[in-house]
Amino acid sequence: MANEAKKAGVLIVTGDTKVVDRGKCDKLYINTSGIGLLNPKHRNISLGSGIRPGDKIIINGSIGDHGMAVMAARNELNIAADIRSDCACLNGLIADALDVSGKIRFMRDATRGGLGTVLSELVKGSSFGIRIDETELVVSESVRGMCELLGFDPIYVANEGKAVMVVGSEDAEKVLSVMYKHELGSQAAIIGEVTDEHKGKAWLQTVVGGKRIIEMLSGQQLPRIC
Repeated sequence: MANEAKKAGVLIVTGDTKVVDRGKCDKLYINTSGIGLLNPKHRNISLGSGIRPGDKIIINGSIGDHGMAVMAARNELNIAADIRSDCACLNGLIADALDVSGKIRFMRDATRGGLGTVLSELVKGSSFGIRIDETELVVSESVRGMCELLGFDPIYVANEGKAVMVVGSEDAEKVLSVMYKHELGSQAAIIGEVTDEHKGKAWLQTVVGGKRIIEMLSGQQLPRIC
């Protein structure tokens, strides 16, 4: 925890312990809260109010690693897979991107519900559509294989170290270039774009040339991560 806090440039300022009956909570549980300041010039990023057709969709790496790492670690499944969680502090990577571009229109972490849910929420009720190219999505072979075995779709599997950005087309390559220089952005990719087609919908251009609507994740997310 100390090492991660040092890398992120934050302080752990308080702590607490509890004593409970044996068998009620016999493990270590950590709960965290973060406090920060939002620069007024970046306020539109949380709202996505400046998004327009032609903007590019960027993610800083592979998807599905965290959810499948959690699934693989659960003993009752007895699955051995070389998959590591992507948990990471992204503030450094994000700061680098913001330093080189004033055209980042939207940004969100792809945690619960994965990339698919982020895109579905972003486009819902909007005056634009979003197209994602399946061939540009980075999915490790281990994650892909485990998803196929268990019937999961990688775009709906949780991540803990991935940021999805919508960036003006004129700055997309610039943002991508600075991401490549950061250890958490070495696999960054432009995975799609905002369009004026299929307004209010996100869809996936598949590897076989078809199109598939990306809906909100329905039902309970599996594996449960929190």
